[in-house]
Amino acid sequence: MLNGQPLPRVPPGVRKPCPLRSFTLAARSYRPSPTDRGWRAPASERSLPPPSFFLLPGGGCNSSDVRQAMRRALSGRPSQEVLPVALSQYLADLQLLDEIERHPRRTADADAAAWHFVGAAPTTSQYVAMLGLLGGQEGHAVRMGRLAGCLAKHRAQQARLPAGRRKPLYINIPTLDLESATSPSVMRELLLHDRTVAPVCLGVFDRSSAESGHRNKRYRALLNHSLVLPHVASPRLARAARRCALRAAADCAANASAPREGSIFHGDFGRFDFGARSAMRHMCAYMRTPCSLVSRMDMNRGVQGTKMPTIGRDGVASPSAAHHAEQLVTAHTSRAMLGASLCFNPQGDIKSSRRLFDALAAACAPVTIKAIGNSMREVLLANVPFHHSVDWREISFWYAPRGPTREEEPGTLRNLRCREEEAEWIDQIHDDRALVDRVRRNGQAAFLATMDLEFNPRGVVDALLQELPYVLDDYGIQLPARYMMRPDERIGEVRGETFYNYK
Repeated sequence: MLNGQPLPRVPPGVRKPCPLRSFTLAARSYRPSPTDRGWRAPASERSLPPPSFFLLPGGGCNSSDVRQAMRRALSGRPSQEVLPVALSQYLADLQLLDEIERHPRRTADADAAAWHFVGAAPTTSQYVAMLGLLGGQEGHAVRMGRLAGCLAKHRAQQARLPAGRRKPLYINIPTLDLESATSPSVMRELLLHDRTVAPVCLGVFDRSSAESGHRNKRYRALLNHSLVLPHVASPRLARAARRCALRAAADCAANASAPREGSIFHGDFGRFDFGARSAMRHMCAYMRTPCSLVSRMDMNRGVQGTKMPTIGRDGVASPSAAHHAEQLVTAHTSRAMLGASLCFNPQGDIKSSRRLFDALAAACAPVTIKAIGNSMREVLLANVPFHHSVDWREISFWYAPRGPTREEEPGTLRNLRCREEEAEWIDQIHDDRALVDRVRRNGQAAFLATMDLEFNPRGVVDALLQELPYVLDDYGIQLPARYMMRPDERIGEVRGETFYNYK
């Protein structure tokens, strides 16, 4: 069903074989192992202890005033209840820095620490400016200028030390546009530090933007060894998951053991996704499993308009009427996720999506769909958080549609047999109730332990620290952790940077 209407089907007499038979579905997909291995990464990938870290002092590298202003605006509410979804899903540095400041792995000895952390919150600062607080956009520019100065000073101090005493640097920049959240001068300092002093690791949501035409491309060297963070999931779903875990109630909405059926996707179909969503819609026309597709408003547009809250004299934000209307849409999607067995998670303009974390919280087994061209299937597993805490092969189904195009519609003859095979694969998964229920349980447990930014930021910081001993040695932008790679795959080396071309 698409918006409540049946999807068109093609009569059997006019079907043609798939022109891409060289790509078998088995070579373009992942499904969990036959036996329950749990959701945690193999013990060998968690053997290195989380490092100690030193939090850089100084006004430029510290953003306590910004976080205080945002906390006052939210006034104890989850960020999505106040800010548009297009903003709230990226507000990770607010929660992370509060936990980083009080984490037991923090040390006051800069020389003894394994890593140096920057305490700035660029995304929170940008949103505070959008709310007109602390000097608005001019205030944000001043703060980023101070941050650039702090980074330059730290770089000069580290450069005077012997190479063995220099520390890698970590900074959270949870956004899709690095320059807009920070400034060209901040990014220039980070590049200089990475090239001349010691490695810099960014905490970001998606590394694949380095391969697009976006200006992030100039920061490819930084994104190549960046650390992927989870999106801030729907508070409605995260709260429901935590309530079920605490109460272990069989009748709670997000119960991972309750029987469910059907598959859903609610979202925008007009993304620059190389045909992933069109192929999904085409495939759904041939599934036996009930498939509900709802073309939803694009949450990422109109952010600067009527969706923004107003700020009272006390600094507390009041959501707008347009924001309340958006929340009704997201509430409808959340209810649908809580009632479905499988939740489709196609890529959008970039490879990652908040939809994945919403599905995990809702105990709805994710079916992640990416257009990866001629690349190896391991590319499917890239751009998700915390590979050294979570084995993503065990908590989601993955596949790459063969030969997708953005013009593909239900009933299109091109690649028809491929879509039928993919539909049969999804039907077989849906019919295996034991497997799907196991993925649902493991996925929700992984989310609650390591990805719930709103209600368990300590767990997210623990997973972040667990990732740092490995992040500089992993393959980089387009590939997952090394233990997920087949040993016979060869990765190209160009100017010392690992890459894989998936055009």
